[in-house]
Amino acid sequence: MKLRSCWEDLIHLFYPHLCAGCAHELSSRQQIICPSCICQLPKTFDETALDNPTAKMFAGRLDLCTAWSTYYFHKGGMMQSLIHEIKYKKEKSLGIFMGELMGESMKEANNIQLFDAIIPLPMHVSKERQRGYNQAMLIAEGVSLTTGIPIINDAIIKTKKTTSQTNKQRTARWKNAEGNFNIIKPEILKDKHLLLIDDVITTGATLEACGHEIMKIPDIQLSVATLARAA
Repeated sequence: MKLRSCWEDLIHLFYPHLCAGCAHELSSRQQIICPSCICQLPKTFDETALDNPTAKMFAGRLDLCTAWSTYYFHKGGMMQSLIHEIKYKKEKSLGIFMGELMGESMKEANNIQLFDAIIPLPMHVSKERQRGYNQAMLIAEGVSLTTGIPIINDAIIKTKKTTSQTNKQRTARWKNAEGNFNIIKPEILKDKHLLLIDDVITTGATLEACGHEIMKIPDIQLSVATLARAA
């Protein structure tokens, strides 16, 4: 045990474990973000407000039970940095951890009993193969670990490889997302209240396109949740 402790101290000396938020050294390799950064994450508290800005995005566009985002996404802010690390720097454990925080917020709002299953927003198979993972799935895994809500990840596919939505205007985003999703196992989704999860919402075009396909299933209820919302 003493030898193992010395070896861990040596590794820590040459390969310090840094906070994903502030880059300061962490005391434990089990930590992902330091407590100070967790406290500074810009929470929206949307989970307890039905008439929140994320829900309003879908008003008249998609018949949702509820919708919310857990954090604000500001350009140059901590959430932008964290999501960039998840999406482009292969920080999978960070994605799961942020999902766990999202799940904790759901538990605090006492709304986890509403949902039968989580659906991570699908990524086209070629893009997922190129990246190595789907960041929405990582977040969904964290939410599931915290809340116990099961994940269904094989009932919906993205049929088209689209270009990035980042620099597109609202109309262009919708055209880029329209008709991109297909339900391949409707029988396992029927009669369920599904929670569709993604990382960031800007205009909601991609979530809306996926949601429209889901709503074609008989006796379905749908809600949407994202880790962050563009402020």
